[in-house]
Amino acid sequence: VPILEDNDAGITITKQRLKPDPELICWSRDHFLVAIMCFIGLSVWCLGVPILLYLNIWAMKDRQSPDNNRKYGFFIQGYEPQFWWWDIIV
Repeated sequence: VPILEDNDAGITITKQRLKPDPELICWSRDHFLVAIMCFIGLSVWCLGVPILLYLNIWAMKDRQSPDNNRKYGFFIQGYEPQFWWWDIIV
């Protein structure tokens, strides 16, 4: 949230503040640490989980077996066997 503040020279400037915690100035040291943690978490969730899922299914000898279909059928059912990866990638 942009907030107007007077600096030491008496000039009015706009500072970005975090809406849930207005004491925290955006992209200050404290905010930057939280932003890095959020970026790492989003990266793991958006890239790490699909990559691990892809590797688990790719390593299977028989993707059509009932046991594998029970575990991973949500991702591979309804696709031609050579295009099992489509739902994971998209």
